[in-house]
Amino acid sequence: MDNAIFQNIIRKLSETLSVQRLQHSLRVSELAEALASHHRADPFQARIAGLLHDCARFMGEKELLDYCRERKIAFDPNMEKIPGLLHGPVSACMAQEVYGCSDPEVLSAIGCHTLGKSGMSLLDQIILVSDYCEIGKKFSEAGHVRQTAWNDLTLAVIKTLKGKMIWLLTHDKQIHPDVLFAWNEHVISGKPVSRGMGRSGRKEGEGS
Repeated sequence: MDNAIFQNIIRKLSETLSVQRLQHSLRVSELAEALASHHRADPFQARIAGLLHDCARFMGEKELLDYCRERKIAFDPNMEKIPGLLHGPVSACMAQEVYGCSDPEVLSAIGCHTLGKSGMSLLDQIILVSDYCEIGKKFSEAGHVRQTAWNDLTLAVIKTLKGKMIWLLTHDKQIHPDVLFAWNEHVISGKPVSRGMGRSGRKEGEGS
């Protein structure tokens, strides 16, 4: 039964996403499911969230903004300048409307997979990290984060957020407040962060 659900989702995704984006989603789903099993989260939820996290990625920036306005999806003024970031909450809405997902935990993980947020659940963290470091990501830090995620998921989240901020700062880009909220909350937890982390080769929005 579960396999039929997954295959139906993959079939629908293949009708809208590019081959590259679909392959990324499959890799995120695979890693998320494995991490969920390892960290005693729900593997089914993780696999669904991984598959659907980018289901709105076929939309352009204007389409994302229009979609949010039509459905009254709240977004802050920062998103007007970086509308690509709306693909997270829009994907969560599409997961519910198009793919029939009503699980609030899955929808939360899809919605915050790019920026993170304050008060992230275990599933939220797994999808954030899996999106950043799935096996197809070739920048060096992806491998380090992926290795860390098996032993210390919180530290993997910190490294993920740090990698995102390093890229944004290096390229003089705006850092969305949700990234800072997530960063501050996880750092306050007392986890050490290595200073040896180099610049991420990740492009903004890549695989997000």
